[in-house]
Amino acid sequence: MHHLKTLLLTALVCPNAWACSLQIAYSDVAAPPYLVGDGQVVPAAPGIAIDLVQEAATAIGCTVQWQRMPNRRVQREMESGNLDAMLMYSFNTERAAYAVYPMKDGKPDGALRLAELRYHIYVQGSSTLAWDGKQFTPTPAPVGVNFGYSVAGDLKKLGLQVEEARSTEQNLQKLPSARIAAYVMQDMPADALIDMLGIQDVRKLPLPFRPKTTFCPSREISTPSHPILRHGCGSRLPKHENPRSIPCSRNTTTPCNGHCPVPPLHRGARTTIAHDMLHAPPM
Repeated sequence: MHHLKTLLLTALVCPNAWACSLQIAYSDVAAPPYLVGDGQVVPAAPGIAIDLVQEAATAIGCTVQWQRMPNRRVQREMESGNLDAMLMYSFNTERAAYAVYPMKDGKPDGALRLAELRYHIYVQGSSTLAWDGKQFTPTPAPVGVNFGYSVAGDLKKLGLQVEEARSTEQNLQKLPSARIAAYVMQDMPADALIDMLGIQDVRKLPLPFRPKTTFCPSREISTPSHPILRHGCGSRLPKHENPRSIPCSRNTTTPCNGHCPVPPLHRGARTTIAHDMLHAPPM
């Protein structure tokens, strides 16, 4: 709606017009370069997803109270109305029942995504498991995933047995001992952790399992008091920017304790969410 652009522009020119405080939570498991570090502490260089949303909030005079917690707890807190938004979550009907995603023509609006992640399949080095993009040969059992990740639902739709674990490290450590037949995870954090920990006898199958478009879904509100939430909270990373070549935070140009793929940050990455909001098509 055009009036939302006017509200946002006014907020940018007069940031005190809508002074607000937002409660936003995200996973306590690292997903570099978007989310950096494990645990409940928000690090000084938290990751580019945090930086982007923080920049947009600051531009319209909002402060953000960041919280880190297990994935499922983030979703429970959001469903209970204790959060204004949750960061880096793909769309599914269960989440859409209590959180607002940016939509267009009845579907999630990819133009307002926060990031697009690629899930890959990791197996033991000697495994004969194959993935042709549609099905596994032979059928793996069980398949490891991280707690609360929506990819578990995708695997169950294929009739596969799923075994959840607390962290990426725990799942990767299960593969060499054949405690799980495969592990499906975002490739950037998984690859970085394999290299950092020197995990042996694990390989990645060549074809990705599937991409996941992630957003910053917000609670439903009926007033413009939080204009950033009215527009979906998140927005896209610049299309020309390869997340594999940028550091874990826009506040630093140095590697983040081995978690970052390849620094430094592209100069062109200074495009902000606030800018994208103002230039987004009418909703």
